[in-house]
Amino acid sequence: KDHSFYKSIEKVNIGGLPFLPSSTTLVEEFLSQLIEDSPESAFERGSKQAGAYEHLQDIDFAERNVMIGSLYNKRQLQLNLKHRFYQIPMNNIATDREKIEYVALYEQKYVSEDGSGRIAYYGKVKNCTKRKRKDFAHIIPVTRNNPDEEYYFFTVESWQRLKKPMRPKGYGVATRMYTNLYLLEHGDYLPELFIRSKEEYRLLVELKRITEKYCVEPLKKFADEGAVVRFQYNGAWIHIEDGEIRVTKYPNAESYRIDELKKDTMKVVREITGWIDATS
Repeated sequence: KDHSFYKSIEKVNIGGLPFLPSSTTLVEEFLSQLIEDSPESAFERGSKQAGAYEHLQDIDFAERNVMIGSLYNKRQLQLNLKHRFYQIPMNNIATDREKIEYVALYEQKYVSEDGSGRIAYYGKVKNCTKRKRKDFAHIIPVTRNNPDEEYYFFTVESWQRLKKPMRPKGYGVATRMYTNLYLLEHGDYLPELFIRSKEEYRLLVELKRITEKYCVEPLKKFADEGAVVRFQYNGAWIHIEDGEIRVTKYPNAESYRIDELKKDTMKVVREITGWIDATS
């Protein structure tokens, strides 16, 4: 491990390993790491010369250009899909609606096909107009007492289906929430839409590779408004704050440098999970 050839593997992804019948431990460890690597870590391992995270540099995880609106009955879902629109009361949405480039539909558990709740459809916004409830009664009949209630009426170019529906896993959408398109298209569970940085996303990817028993949740109720996100693994909580990865498994705590995560994500994640697993 002290040989310059071995050390250079971590630095520039080029080097040497002993490969003799009596000396295979380092090769076994190296192969295990390669096999366990996520696609993101494999990319970073192969492009350290150009810099890790390069493949995510054009993605602004803090951007919130997708609004996810909740649906409360199957008829509404059918009409939204058929007529390519989504409507929401004006008092339920932020005033900066011009930043909304996509709309996604969250089907409550009594709306979705399997009864568990899901996000399956999203569409690019064509235009957004202000309308009174009675103005689109020909599409959705007025069933409430206030036909003059004002709505934002989003027309979408077409509805697209996610490759696989996104499930709630402890969090649904009561009225609306915001996220970005990359998280929507690449996530598995709704809480993952709270992610706000590349570092949080990379932590999530590696934890998902290690175990199915991970958990993501915001530290504030309205995570889409700017809350810190934390991850749970084996009884411990992990979150990023002030340039550090902070890990707590009561009553113990540990921290790791965020710049080390950028250099070798998988190595740092192994250190974190190793510490958690060894802490009683």
